Amino acid sequence: MRLIIVAIGVATLAGCSVEDVRQRPPVWSVNYSGQFDDLANCLVAQTVQEYVPGPQIYQRDKRAIVTVSMKSGASVLGEYDLHQVGDNVTRIDFRAAPGPFGARGGRQIADRCGKPAGG
Repeated sequence: MRLIIVAIGVATLAGCSVEDVRQRPPVWSVNYSGQFDDLANCLVAQTVQEYVPGPQIYQRDKRAIVTVSMKSGASVLGEYDLHQVGDNVTRIDFRAAPGPFGARGGRQIADRCGKPAGG
């Protein structure tokens, strides 16, 4: 019985698309000190060795999205949604597919790029 459950979990992880991840609620949201584009570029730099980052930067809207996928395929592991909310404050909402990358891995990467605002 356990083998079947594990197989279903792996199949679910392998099939996650950007749309699947975007429909999930954020697993965490934090305001970071820094500009949205600097933080987005840092997230790309922090993930490029192990994953495939897909940055989208919208200067006019002061917004960026960084999608993180597995190197072996198109499965999306998580997505950072960055919004500039103050002069030097950016809110990051992180959504994750079920699996090992999850909230903890996504937060550790973001914390390497900036400090939570006010903290």
